[in-house]
Amino acid sequence: MSIKACQLVAHRGYQKYFPENTMLAINEAINHGAVNIEIDIQLNDEGEVILFHDVDMYRATGREGNIHTVSSSQSRKYFLSEPSRLGNQFSENPITFLRELLPLIKKSSHVNFFIEVKQESVERYGVEYCIKRLTALINIQLPNVIIISFSGDMAYAAHQLNFLCGLVIRDWAPREKLANTYCADYLFINEQCLPPNSDVSAGVPVILYEITDAILALEYLSHGAYAIETFDIAKLLK
Repeated sequence: MSIKACQLVAHRGYQKYFPENTMLAINEAINHGAVNIEIDIQLNDEGEVILFHDVDMYRATGREGNIHTVSSSQSRKYFLSEPSRLGNQFSENPITFLRELLPLIKKSSHVNFFIEVKQESVERYGVEYCIKRLTALINIQLPNVIIISFSGDMAYAAHQLNFLCGLVIRDWAPREKLANTYCADYLFINEQCLPPNSDVSAGVPVILYEITDAILALEYLSHGAYAIETFDIAKLLK
């Protein structure tokens, strides 16, 4: 049995072989058949919305820096190459701003983009400011955008503005209550947080991460998972 493209989410783009959360990784994921892509965003102190996972910039760029305090112009001098993982093959790969990704989102109407607002940005700037900066770029005319977060308040704020939204949870037990409380259209959870041999049901679609093994992915899908989030989209689509 094969896994369908609609049952997979490319985690940070095609992260296995390309620098995560970059235009390159996203394009490669689409080129390899992805129809669902998850990306992470942080804000900086200028209000720029940036595709980036960590606050500390060293892992992703090989240079010291804080994604919040480095200015937008200064960030152009950083390259998102993940040198400790990928060596120097992407040493001139730029950091991507969300505004630069928007043309691809609009053009790729067949691809769903799950945009995760990182908890660190929500805590630093607040839900109201984060959603304001997002909606300055994205409007509800983009039905292939789903705003997700570990912050229930962030997910609910997106819902109130008529966006599809998702909640990333750490504890499986209160899943249905959390989904109802924050009006989540999707739940995301690390597969290691599930009880053994449990049915993956929550009243809303559940997406499990991080899985690169096809047999494990198929097992979870057979137990009710809506989709599997993976760094290796091409492997699971074989």
